[in-house]
Amino acid sequence: MKQVERAKGNEAAPVESVRLGRELCGEVARFLGKAGRGIAVPREAGIDNAALAIALGQALAGLEAFEGEHARLSARHQAICWVFDGKQQPIARLLPRTPPKGAPAWDEEEAKFTKINADKVRNRLIERENHISLDGYRDAQAGKPPRDPMPKFRSV
Repeated sequence: MKQVERAKGNEAAPVESVRLGRELCGEVARFLGKAGRGIAVPREAGIDNAALAIALGQALAGLEAFEGEHARLSARHQAICWVFDGKQQPIARLLPRTPPKGAPAWDEEEAKFTKINADKVRNRLIERENHISLDGYRDAQAGKPPRDPMPKFRSV
């Protein structure tokens, strides 16, 4: 489509190309949900090739962003998989991405470990924040002046 845009950008796009572009952009928008709201081929008549190329480029970018967020390297499948609700689904691509040599494998055990550690860190931060808040409340009840929220670092 980019070559068509460069060569015939201002010319009207063929009706069949516009129809297929609309269908494709509609499917992508439905697949992406909220993230795909703005992906559409304009409804006006006489769309030029440049407008069609922009809409299809947005659809491709949306799918690539989705894949970037949901794709992982699976040791079990020996392939890049899309992850939906913790389940891995191998994907076939027209241009398959091969992982770089030495790339760490991602599997379900690693995902569980990562989530457990992330939960521990999050809970520790919440606990620390609550502790600081409780200390401030007790200080206020005792009539003490407010503490400096940022501890001072001593030079070595």
